Amino acid sequence: MNQDTTMTGIEQELARLNLGNWMAVIRTLDDNFQGYVFEDEDQIPSKAIYAILQTLDSDDQPETRLAHRICELDCFTYRCYYQDESHHAVYWNPLEQTHRSFEDQAAGKPKHYQIDAEHPAKDIIRTWLLERAKEQDT
Repeated sequence: MNQDTTMTGIEQELARLNLGNWMAVIRTLDDNFQGYVFEDEDQIPSKAIYAILQTLDSDDQPETRLAHRICELDCFTYRCYYQDESHHAVYWNPLEQTHRSFEDQAAGKPKHYQIDAEHPAKDIIRTWLLERAKEQDT
């Protein structure tokens, strides 16, 4: 499934769940991870979120469940960092910066790896998601 088809499917699912305000949040996440090379295409945020949306029931707190499930996406277990001139590690925060701009900042020398914990922490991801969705709701 190509990116346009995925985004159309996401818009349809968000409309079904009455969560249209989440589209901008999902686009931001997808943009921030753009260019990151994942082990599996299903780890791309938009593709993983589309799969989540298809399982949600509109009568069962879909916003809360969506935020909870997004926090657990594999994309948040990937790390990217580089060492600055002082040899300090500078880590990419996918909630605050696009991967492409981080790569530019790293002058093409970032290191990538994956671990079993999300970054940022789940509570920070959840808060970020809910705050951004609420901002879109106004």
